[in-house]
Amino acid sequence: MSPFAKLLHFKEKSNSWFNNVSVWHDMKSFLMSYFVNEFVTDFSIASATGLFNSMDFKWDEDILSFLQLSDSKLPRLVHPKTIFNISKKSFTRTEFKTKY
Repeated sequence: MSPFAKLLHFKEKSNSWFNNVSVWHDMKSFLMSYFVNEFVTDFSIASATGLFNSMDFKWDEDILSFLQLSDSKLPRLVHPKTIFNISKKSFTRTEFKTKY
């Protein structure tokens, strides 16, 4: 289940595909992108990835170097209590409009 192990598998088995992925989302960063229009995840989610340095509160440079993965392809890290404004565009999307 480790994202580190999955990324390593993708890199070893499909290197060209791995290198062409523009960003790597976890479920929370995907939903945050949708609702607040920001590519972010918090420290608590990042700590479960195996890619996070909990001493420095940033993506671990050694692990990313090992994977040959740029931190620009990962969500920006934020404190779990960071407050965001919900994007107005998320409420204008047709899948959230009701028929009533």
